[in-house]
Order: sequence, then structure tokens, then C-alpha cells
Amino acid sequence: MWVESVLVVGDQILDAAELDDWQITVGACDLAAPRMLLAHVTVTEDRASCAAYSGLTILALQGNHARRTGVIDLARPLLTLPASAQQILRNWLIERRWPAWARAALSVRTLLGAAEGPIALAEAARQWMLPLATLSGAALAERLPTIRVGDRHLIYHATIGEALGRGVLQPQRGRPRQRRA
Repeated sequence: MWVESVLVVGDQILDAAELDDWQITVGACDLAAPRMLLAHVTVTEDRASCAAYSGLTILALQGNHARRTGVIDLARPLLTLPASAQQILRNWLIERRWPAWARAALSVRTLLGAAEGPIALAEAARQWMLPLATLSGAALAERLPTIRVGDRHLIYHATIGEALGRGVLQPQRGRPRQRRA
């Protein structure tokens, strides 16, 4: 298990190390004033070394860039985010580790605007009208990240669309064609 931290300023993701030379005090942040977000993402691995985003804590931070001073609200982590911040963080998590996003805890996905729960792989095959053998083969080959629960594989509905968009799945039987450079 490890934690990755990022700073969201406007529509940009910055390294949380940007705050190292800031003078930060703990206190309440004015919700009406512009603020930055400090996001701490917990990543865990299962026995098969498959990573998943298992926790997300977001703290409000108000600061003055010129003076390098700020106030952080440690007492009240944010439970809701504006849609723009959700999209920025969701995109960053997907770009960073798509398989970890595909296996993310429902609480992480819900905080970032993707509240639909996981379904069984067979149900996903029916909903997407894809052969179950194609999805099962891709899951076993680790081309399609799934959540393992005993001998069952669960998957988020959106993960199938993401996998099709990435070209790791195809709508018919067999292996996806290799892309030529």
C-alpha cells in the first residue's frame, strides 16, 4: 500500500511537493473563496500484485502563491467535488494507472462522479453483447482489469467501453489485431 498526493490548481494537476516550501497553517477554509485541492490517493495491491485505488481523501487548501502561504482544512475533508475537479482527477488517475482505476473502490469512483457499481463479467458480456469467452480471455490475460472476488470477476460497466477505446478488446472472438506503427 502506498499514497500518492497531487495538488489541483484550477484545471491543472501539480506535484504536491510544490507545497514543501509553503508556510501552511491548519484552519477552516472559506468555501466561497477560490481554493486548491490536495488529493491523497491510496493504492493497494492484491496477492497477484494487481494495483487498485482503494481510498481518496481530498482537502481544501487556500493560499497565496506570491507569498507561498496557505490554510489547509484538515478537519473537513471534501465529500463532494465540482464536476470539473472530478473530471480532472479522474483523468489523472486513468492516465496514471488505468488498471488501478478499473479496479478502484466504489467510494473512490463515486467521489469522482462514476457511481455505477461493478457487475459480474457475464452480465457485462450480455449488456455489451460481447462473447463471454472474449471478456474472460482478456481478463485472464490481464488485458481487461477486473475485480477478483473469489473465483468471480467483477467489472465496472465503463471499463468495457474504456477497454474497447484502448483497443485491448474487440467486439468479436479472437485476439485484437496488433497495431502497426
